[in-house]
Amino acid sequence: MKLMKASSEESPRSGERLQKILAQAGVASRRAAEQIILEGRVQVNGQTVTELGTKADPFAVVPPGIRPEWYFLAMFHTLKLVPSHVLGIEGERLGVVAFAVAALFLVLVPFLDRRASRGESSRLFTVLAAGGLIYLVTFTIIGHYAK
Repeated sequence: MKLMKASSEESPRSGERLQKILAQAGVASRRAAEQIILEGRVQVNGQTVTELGTKADPFAVVPPGIRPEWYFLAMFHTLKLVPSHVLGIEGERLGVVAFAVAALFLVLVPFLDRRASRGESSRLFTVLAAGGLIYLVTFTIIGHYAK
């Protein structure tokens, strides 16, 4: 299991204990996370951590070479391409909000597409779905081959 940048390199934030980070990520409870750490199953910056109390910065920049699972590649690569600031808003925050709005839209499509209840197809939603699917497939492939 790989985690974030260790706080021994003096990041602007003080860092949090690894067991707290693991618990907040839903990996395990804090007690179970302590056991996972003691067993040597956690790595921070490529180094295995076996002592409790080690701190890491969960918001540190992702080190080079860390790749997400294939199903997150499109989102990960999109966030890499968003500029750092857009109209005074942090780029990463704007990207995450955009993905949240897209997810909300997907949840609301059955309520918005009134033609589907009559058995008719809606050209607008068909085009949006096809565009979204092409976008996800394209950016997943680009993310897979990106260095």
